[in-house]
Amino acid sequence: MGCDLWLNIAFDFTRSNMDPSETRSLHYLDSDNVYMKVIDDVIPLLLQYDPDGEVDCFGFSGKLSPQAPTQYAFNLKGNGETCVGSEGVKDAYAETVKSITLSGPTKVVPVMQKVVSMFQGSRLNKSNQRYLVLVIVADGVPVELDQFKEAIVEMSRQPLSIFFVGVGTAKFDRLKEMDKERPLRTDFSMQGSRVSHTTFRFLHLRSCKASLEEELAESTLNKRRKDSFATAEEIGEEVRRQQNLSFVSYCFAEPCKLVVLLDHGIA
Repeated sequence: MGCDLWLNIAFDFTRSNMDPSETRSLHYLDSDNVYMKVIDDVIPLLLQYDPDGEVDCFGFSGKLSPQAPTQYAFNLKGNGETCVGSEGVKDAYAETVKSITLSGPTKVVPVMQKVVSMFQGSRLNKSNQRYLVLVIVADGVPVELDQFKEAIVEMSRQPLSIFFVGVGTAKFDRLKEMDKERPLRTDFSMQGSRVSHTTFRFLHLRSCKASLEEELAESTLNKRRKDSFATAEEIGEEVRRQQNLSFVSYCFAEPCKLVVLLDHGIA
């Protein structure tokens, strides 16, 4: 009996990213951009725990045509197909950038709800265990921040982790505060609910290294996989002691470790 990872990624198509035809745009395709870097850094890392290599890719805060209404939860492949591997994700992202009309504002709750609804409809049981990971990549803080917090608290009842990757130069102070509260399991909802330490993480691309070296995969995650009897808390403490880890290894080691614990039936 195993626990498969269900990997999802959602991209921000608000106007603040600037026109993709401009070289300063965060969606500029003629050279590697920050969204492509997130794909390159994060997807291969997580696919180590996803045997089928499939990724569900979404967009939010964009228009599928200039006259269309703004969509806050749409599949990058109109037919709803999944993408295979990092290259499949990059291809779907690039094709969307070429046709999308940037809009706004930054609303992420609809895409979160869409992904979790799909997850809940997958008929999970003892013989079909899955762990949901949703990576949200955006250049700004959600305008519906209170609803965002409430959604995280509600969704924390499910076996999932939500990573918000901030890109660009916007100030993400409010999300940073949420992330700082998380390890202490401090309440950040107005209803007094608490969330698991693996439920929400925020990370800012500006703080990462220029590239992820082999040390990331070999010395961090592979070591965690072998040490299958450590607790998630012990893994988290060990990760935080390693000062040379990139932002990806720091933020993704605990949830990936949780998948290993589930796979061994001890979590």
